[in-house]
Amino acid sequence: MFKAIRPNDSRKSISRLLLWGGLIFGLLLSVWLLWAFVVAPYFVKIICPGDNECSSLGQVGDIFGGINALFAGLAFLGVLGSIVWSSEAAREERRLSLDKELVEQVAKSYQWAFDALKSNELAGGRRGLTFSRLAWLAAARHLMRAKKIVANLETNTYQLVQQEIEEYWRGQFYAMLNEGYDFETALEVSAVSESHVRIAPISISVVLEFASWRETQADPLDGLEEKYALGIGQVRSMDCYERVEEYFRNTTQQ
Repeated sequence: MFKAIRPNDSRKSISRLLLWGGLIFGLLLSVWLLWAFVVAPYFVKIICPGDNECSSLGQVGDIFGGINALFAGLAFLGVLGSIVWSSEAAREERRLSLDKELVEQVAKSYQWAFDALKSNELAGGRRGLTFSRLAWLAAARHLMRAKKIVANLETNTYQLVQQEIEEYWRGQFYAMLNEGYDFETALEVSAVSESHVRIAPISISVVLEFASWRETQADPLDGLEEKYALGIGQVRSMDCYERVEEYFRNTTQQ
């Protein structure tokens, strides 16, 4: 469901800025060196063809006014860099603001889908899975729209926030389908209903997919040593330490 998290766009922008800045600086420096060591000596020979024919070198000094172009170019480069930097900062701020709104909507969509499915009032005030075809279709549509919204997230920060929100709701859906919300009863009732009110298989598939863990999804627990907590000093001082250590030892032996 998730896109791969891309490198921060602002870092790419800074790299582009440094690249263009280096190219412009190199070009300006090359022009100045060309002026100082090629063009200027050429004009010196024209103005002073002989060693004693120039009573004043003021004219020659004016030739090196080209250095002003170098500093003017550097000043322009600084202004340009400031503009680009400010533009990238504003663009990143807009991305964060938009992603925040998208993540808030994704959370609402998960909530709406969940509420649509557990709308049946059961004995004792408990709420069970609905038998309504329309409710299941509505839940599936909420989940699919949420999936499309997730695909538009651009910033690392809110991609991570969205993953956390989805993880919570995946657990809620899984519990609803497996722990006392009478999913089997809903299927049995729907199976004997007329076709136009029967729960659509596609809506069931969408809900089951959302409630399941996908093997292709990166697990934040990957790379952790299973018993690493036993090496933490404060854990060793907890009352439960010996029982946890025994549990780890027993599970390893099985």
